[in-house]
Amino acid sequence: MALERKVLKDIIRARIARTIIYLQRFLKEMPKHLLPMRHKFEHPISGLHILVQQLSPTIKLENPPSFSLPEGGIPDEMNYFDLALNELKTALLYFKQRESDEVFKEIQDYYLEQKLSKIINDLEELEKELS
Repeated sequence: MALERKVLKDIIRARIARTIIYLQRFLKEMPKHLLPMRHKFEHPISGLHILVQQLSPTIKLENPPSFSLPEGGIPDEMNYFDLALNELKTALLYFKQRESDEVFKEIQDYYLEQKLSKIINDLEELEKELS
């Protein structure tokens, strides 16, 4: 599947942004007995924010970009943690399918792949702790 460089960047950036939204929603709805674990999510979310900033084009202050949830919303019974992890894994899959090693000028390709993989591993570890 060959995607244009800008389209690929937009897909990955949007998936990372949705991951942040889903994780924040998950934390907001986290059961009270799991609240002590909330701080463990700060580092992955912070890392995702940094990646989005690094992948974003220069922002014009009068028209900041916004990322929204999928059309139609999300049913209440959905697990936001699973959605977040799925978005991030899909972003990594799209990244690995790129044709050129020079897709992203703002960030080194190997750095992006390593960061995405590490955050996915961190989230999977947190998932085990939550079980």
